[in-house]
Amino acid sequence: MSIKKAGIFCGSAKNCRGKISGEPLKDSQQDSRRQRGIWRMEQNSFQDLYREIVTNLLEGVMVISMNGRITMLNPAAEHMLGLTQEDIGDSFINKFLTREGTDDFNEVILDTIYEKEKVSDMPVNYVLEGKIRNLSLTTSYIQSDGEKSVVVVIDDVTELNELRDARTALDRIRKLNKEYEKAKNEAVMANEAKSLFLSNMSHEIRTPINGCLA
Repeated sequence: MSIKKAGIFCGSAKNCRGKISGEPLKDSQQDSRRQRGIWRMEQNSFQDLYREIVTNLLEGVMVISMNGRITMLNPAAEHMLGLTQEDIGDSFINKFLTREGTDDFNEVILDTIYEKEKVSDMPVNYVLEGKIRNLSLTTSYIQSDGEKSVVVVIDDVTELNELRDARTALDRIRKLNKEYEKAKNEAVMANEAKSLFLSNMSHEIRTPINGCLA
C-alpha cells in the first residue's frame, strides 16, 4: 500500500507512517523518554550523594559567589565559623568584616574572590567566642549554571597544633632532664674525685707527722 493510498484511511500520509511501519517511532520515543528519565534519576541520585558527602565531612565547606554572597555552608563550617544556615544568602563582608580577630581569614577569602589568588593549606588565626582557633584554608573555584563561585575548605587544626606544641615541650623537658642527669653525674664524679684526693692528701700528711711524733 502506498503512503498516498494509506492517506485515505489515516487522514494524512504523516499520520500513517507510524501505523504502516508497526509503530517503531512510538517505541523509539518511549525509549528516549525512558532514557531521559533514567538520566534525571541518576543525576538526582548523584546530587543527593554529593550533598550527603559534603554534609558529613569533618572539614568545613563554604561556597561564596563572585559577588561576595555566601551560597552554601555545611555543618562543620557552621561550627568552625560560628554561623548558621540562616546566614546563607548574606554577604561575606557583612558576616566577617565586622568581627574581631578574623583579619587573616578575611584577607585570604577576599584575595581569592577579587585577586584570583588560590591557596592551599594556608594557616590563619580565627577568634571564635573569645578563643583563638587555628584554621587551615584551601580555596578553589567551581562553575555551576554558568556562574563561578569560590569554594573554601576549612580544617580546624587547633588541637593538632596544641598536641604538637605539647610534644615539643615534652621533648624539650626530656632534653633538659638528660642534660640535668649528665650534669648531676659529672658533679657526683667530681665530688668523688675530690673526696679521694683529700683522703690521699690527708694520708700523705699524716704519715710523716706520725713519724716525727714517734
